[in-house]
Amino acid sequence: MELTNNLIYASQLPEPSLKDFVESFWMLDNPSETKETILLPDGRIDIILSQSSTMPFHIVLLGIGTHPEEIVIAEKSKTFAISFNLLATEYILHETVSDILDYSKNLPENFWGFTVDDMNDFNQFCKKQQRK
Repeated sequence: MELTNNLIYASQLPEPSLKDFVESFWMLDNPSETKETILLPDGRIDIILSQSSTMPFHIVLLGIGTHPEEIVIAEKSKTFAISFNLLATEYILHETVSDILDYSKNLPENFWGFTVDDMNDFNQFCKKQQRK
């Protein structure tokens, strides 16, 4: 885990059998005040689980960004994510992702069996999703 400007960041590589599909799992925890930052495109499609003091637990599919974007990281927020290798995304999700370029799509709250409890332990989140 890395602490940067009061943000806590962690990432984990998938087990070897998943490396062709999953680039990484990552977490960003902001236990302090709201922060503004620039999000740079990384060529990945992500499933993102988030919750904060102002937003309830939710899950989104984040498409590929094509330009830097200013974002606000809410206070007392936590984000867990699965970053997919680009060519594997449609195979895994069984749907096209071309319609979410520079866009995100809300997923059902119980998508892939995710619950708000998955936000309690990053290592357990990674293990659960690798089994999935």
